[in-house]
Amino acid sequence: MPRTAAPRIPRAVVAVAAVALVASGTLAVATALRPEDRASSRTASADVDAATSTPTPEAPLDEIGQQMEQRRIFALRSDRAYVEEVAAAPDAVESDWRGLRITPAEAAEFARQEGLHPKLDQMTAILEPLGALGGVWLENPVAEPQVMVVAIVGDVGADVRQRLLDVGGTDPLRLVPAQHTERQLRDLCDALVTGPMWATGALTECAPDLIGDRVTVGVDLDAPADTEAHLAAEHGGIVSATRTPRMTTWGD
Repeated sequence: MPRTAAPRIPRAVVAVAAVALVASGTLAVATALRPEDRASSRTASADVDAATSTPTPEAPLDEIGQQMEQRRIFALRSDRAYVEEVAAAPDAVESDWRGLRITPAEAAEFARQEGLHPKLDQMTAILEPLGALGGVWLENPVAEPQVMVVAIVGDVGADVRQRLLDVGGTDPLRLVPAQHTERQLRDLCDALVTGPMWATGALTECAPDLIGDRVTVGVDLDAPADTEAHLAAEHGGIVSATRTPRMTTWGD
């Protein structure tokens, strides 16, 4: 199913709950979760009198609870009353993902989504030679059709925009402006990971954020205090820096 995009991992960017968790790639899936649809927070109880605290095991989810969790992953409506209704509906169908029960309309939407990736590839092929490709991704609103989004850098003219609309056809499509091309973001990231800040360990990660029209970098907690200021002075607002602990590798 296109939300997981398993065969397209090298070109996938995923944004969950309106926060871009960005990896390098062209295709993005933006998923917005309603507060009532987010997984509930569970805390383990501890024996305060014990020398060492032992978390209480979580109760296993019932069948409806499992269906609710699966539906959240795919941005489907997931409140218990609705999921129970779908599970009992005689016309509900079982998807190919762990027995997820869905309505005929949801099944039709999944089938429609299978045709969106080729369309995004065609739009990429239109804009990339023009140096106007800011990126393409899918917005995944809860309980609504996925929307193709194409970011355009510069004025490509009405004829090019019409070509994009023609490719989109009847599928929902948004054309949005961008300041930086996908290539510019990738080139900047390449420069950062081969530059002195990376070599000294001040930077720990870097990825083009196509949805945010920027490059996101991780700054080591122990990096010099002026690291972010240097990045801003050299690259301006195109770089978004966040202090993060360095990821450890096996054996460290």
